[in-house]
Amino acid sequence: MNKQKDKQLDQLAKKIMKDTPLESPSINFTDMVMSRVEAVEVSSVTIYRPLIPKGGWVIIVSILCGLITYAALGYTMESSGWLNNINLKVFPNLELSNPLSGLVIPKIVTYAVVLFGFMLSIQIFFLKRHLSKPFEV
Repeated sequence: MNKQKDKQLDQLAKKIMKDTPLESPSINFTDMVMSRVEAVEVSSVTIYRPLIPKGGWVIIVSILCGLITYAALGYTMESSGWLNNINLKVFPNLELSNPLSGLVIPKIVTYAVVLFGFMLSIQIFFLKRHLSKPFEV
């Protein structure tokens, strides 16, 4: 039943397509379309505001630089003075052990992580500049 209806609709569509002449656009159709495209104004409704303002980036970068500097100056858990000031005599059965005490990180891994972070920060800068160009007025 459905196949017969489909065949009838198909035959009707073919008959209408044969009877309809082929239309072609005018000679200056492209020029008219392009003139209207160029006439479209940029809306001033879309205003780009970053999720993290410049002050926030300054704070984040300064904290990261401080942590990297602190780590580079030879910080170790055993030599820190502020951990010794914590009064743990309240918890006599509490034994704190460092689960990462046996972990040795090779220098090449450290260099790779630092280089990766440096290259990532450069890419973020260029990508941000590239992606924010459409929002410039």
